[in-house]
Amino acid sequence: MRTFFTVTLLLFSSFLYAQGSFSTTKINKWISLDLHSDFVPMSPAQLRQKYVSNSQPMAMYSTLDNRTDLGINVTSTNWGEDLTILKELYKASILNLYDKVNFLQEDITLINGRQFIVFEFTGTVLGNDNGFQSQGSLTKYLYLAYTPYQDKILIFNFSTDGFSKDRWSPLIHQVVGSIKIK
Repeated sequence: MRTFFTVTLLLFSSFLYAQGSFSTTKINKWISLDLHSDFVPMSPAQLRQKYVSNSQPMAMYSTLDNRTDLGINVTSTNWGEDLTILKELYKASILNLYDKVNFLQEDITLINGRQFIVFEFTGTVLGNDNGFQSQGSLTKYLYLAYTPYQDKILIFNFSTDGFSKDRWSPLIHQVVGSIKIK
C-alpha cells in the first residue's frame, strides 16, 4: 500500500512539473507566443556550442538541463506562397537528415489565421558499430512549423531527445497554437 502511494505521488508530481506555466513572450514587435516556464534564452556561448550557423536566429531558448530547445528563425531565401511545393521540399530535407523518420504529423494547417506547414516526427540516426569510435543510434523528437513571413519563411523549431517526447508533445502543441504574427 505504501508503494502505491509513493508511485501515485511521484506520477502526480511529474504531471505537475510537466504542466509548468506559460507566459506570452514577444519575439519582436510582430511575433509573440506563449513560452513554457522551463525555457530560458540561450546564451551566445550555448548557441555557438550547439548550433553552427552563419546567421543568428531571431530567438533561441533551452531548458535548464540543456536537452530541449525551441528556436525561431527566418530564412534568407525569398520563397513564394505555394506551401504545397514548399512542404514537399522540407519533407525531403527531413528524410535526408535521418536514417529513420516516423511522421506523427505532416500538414498544412491554420494557426491564428495564418497558414503553417507543420511536421511533428521522431528522427533516428543509426549508430556505427564498425567505425573507429563505436556510437549507438540517436533518436530526436522534433516539431517544426514554417510560415511565409515578409517574403521569407519563418521557422519555429522544437527538439528534444526521443525519451522526452511524451512529456513535451502536448506542451509544444500549446506553444505553437499560441503563435501570433502581425
